[in-house]
Amino acid sequence: MVSVTIAVAIIAGGLGFPVLFELRRELFTPSTWTLHTRIVVWATLILLVVGTAAVTAFEWSNPNTLGPLSVPGKLLAGFFQGVQPRTAGFNSLSYGDMNETTWLVTDVLMFIGGGPAGTAGGIKVTTLPCLPS
Repeated sequence: MVSVTIAVAIIAGGLGFPVLFELRRELFTPSTWTLHTRIVVWATLILLVVGTAAVTAFEWSNPNTLGPLSVPGKLLAGFFQGVQPRTAGFNSLSYGDMNETTWLVTDVLMFIGGGPAGTAGGIKVTTLPCLPS
């Protein structure tokens, strides 16, 4: 319960106030969202899925992190560890016991950060699509 509550607060804080206000007004009409809100929401969803999947996959059988947990426990801890690097910096697993690939995923998530006018650091999710390829 604590991890989910904190994760929801982290996600909301990472969206930013302009996006939260627009979602409050027009949650069920995405066709009327501004380009800014669309980018922030989609980038947030993609990073949540990718971050959660990567952390969970890389740590699934690590006996010092997710290994001894039940499947629901692994999924919850993987979700929390995939959410928090972009804005909060909390942890429910020891970083010292994680694999180096998980550290890289965490570094990339911290580098990207969250939405503008939010509580996250990083280059912001609206900058990421504008980087030259």
